[in-house]
Amino acid sequence: MTELTWFFIGLAVVQLVIGAAVVLFRLAKGPTALDRVVAADVIVAILIAAVAAQEMVDRTDVGLPILLVLTMVGFTAAVGMARLTAGSRARDERYRNYRDQNGGAR
Repeated sequence: MTELTWFFIGLAVVQLVIGAAVVLFRLAKGPTALDRVVAADVIVAILIAAVAAQEMVDRTDVGLPILLVLTMVGFTAAVGMARLTAGSRARDERYRNYRDQNGGAR
């Protein structure tokens, strides 16, 4: 690898570390649970990028299963939270409609 390649890999690692620090702050301080979930999803994306950078340096494919598992976990978590958030809004709306049609809460 050339020195320019090592420079860009080092720059990418520094950016990943700074990004992880900012996201960890958001994870700890986030005002809502949704902020924390998004921060956790970003941490998974940063881990994916870090493993990919390590694989570029080592020039191996040992981390490929790790990348696949992290990708599946990140996708599943994001879809699950989206469904949970959307589902609760839909349930609330159905409850309000039922309450309005049946003359108040029981």
